[in-house]
Formats: sequence, C-alpha cells, structure tokens
Amino acid sequence: MKRLKARPIEADVPETPDPVSPPAAAPKPTKAQERNLSLGVLSAKLKKNYTFFANLSEEEMVAFLRMCDRQNYKSGAVIFEEGEREEYWYFVLAGRVAVYRKEKVLGHVGEGQCFGEVGLLKKDAPRSASARAAAETILLAVPHDILSQKMPALAYKVLEYIANQLAEKLLKADSQLESQRAEAPAQEGGKSPEEETPDKQTS
Repeated sequence: MKRLKARPIEADVPETPDPVSPPAAAPKPTKAQERNLSLGVLSAKLKKNYTFFANLSEEEMVAFLRMCDRQNYKSGAVIFEEGEREEYWYFVLAGRVAVYRKEKVLGHVGEGQCFGEVGLLKKDAPRSASARAAAETILLAVPHDILSQKMPALAYKVLEYIANQLAEKLLKADSQLESQRAEAPAQEGGKSPEEETPDKQTS
C-alpha cells in the first residue's frame, strides 16, 4: 500500500495592499481669495460694532472697504498732529486713541468709535487737534474719495452718519460747557447768574 506524502499546510498569507498615494495638497488660496476672506471677517466685525456699517448693502460694504486702508499703531505713536492737512476719517477697530491739543488731553476714542470727520468733509482742512495711540491700536482709514460720485447712495449714507456724529459731539460739548458755567459761581462762593438780582436805584 502506497503511503501518501503529507503536503505542507500553506498558511494564509495576506495580500500586500497596493501602496496608497498621499492625498493631493490643497491648492493655496490666491491673493484675491485671501483678500476676500479678510474682507468678510472685517465686514462682520464692523457690522457688529457700528450702526453705520449695519445699514450698508453687501455691494456698498465691499466698495467701502476696498477704498480704505488698515493702519497699525504702537502705543504712543502719533496718528496726526494739530495743523496737519489730511483727508482721512478713522474708525477704531481695536485699541484706544488719545485726542489732545498742546499736550492737554481732550478725550479718548475706543473700539467702536470714530474720529477725524472734518478731515473727510473739508479737503485739505488743517487738523484742529492731535491724535496718538494710547495702546496698541488698529485703525480703518477712510479717504476723502469715498464721497466720489461713483456710488452716490454710499456717499449719502457716509455724510448722514457724519452729520449725526458731529451733532452728538456738539450737544455733548454744550452740556459740558453749561456744567462748567454752573460750577464756576459755586467754586468762587458767589451766586449763579439766575440768583443775582439787580441793585435797586436810589432816588
């Protein structure tokens, strides 16, 4: 009787998978795409912090931002000086700005506020005060050309907003002046004009 030769048991060898090619690198965004992205982020922030931008259409917003310059200032850096002739209006995106005249601080402007309106309204008008960064500050500088006739609806909205801002500042200045006038007689120990009575004439 013939003996059968034992056949070796062949182990199941896993098939070697085909090499997987690495995923293709995502194409880098173009400069135009990066700019549109940054404009989108800036647009959202401005609409959140300023009523002026909240009232602009998307077309007006894009046109507005494309004409503006973003400026960075270190704390203490001068933005403009009294007497300079400049045609920019500024929005504070971040930081704080001190407005002063002859080294006397007149006030501060912070995020969500604007300053320098007259420079936009009157071309080549000298600055009535100086401004410097009171902290690390980012500004959006709006040129006089924003009032061009290319987009009259946008120019109208700009002028309307500036008129309201200037009216508020005038009312605030009048209120402060009245308060100072009322405090002056009290500090001098005298009577206010309303309390004073004319002397009676003697015959």
